[in-house]
Amino acid sequence: MKKLIVAFLSVMIVALAFWVLPNVTFDIPALMELILQSGKKLL
Repeated sequence: MKKLIVAFLSVMIVALAFWVLPNVTFDIPALMELILQSGKKLL
C-alpha cells in the first residue's frame, strides 16, 4: 500500500513539473534533488 502511495505521489510530482515547465524556468538538478529527498522521506 505504501509503495502505491509513493508511486502515485511521484506521478503527481512529475505531472506537476511538466505542467509548470512551460510557465517557469527553474534549475532541473535542484528539482531532481528535491524529488529525491521527498521520496526518501516517504520511503
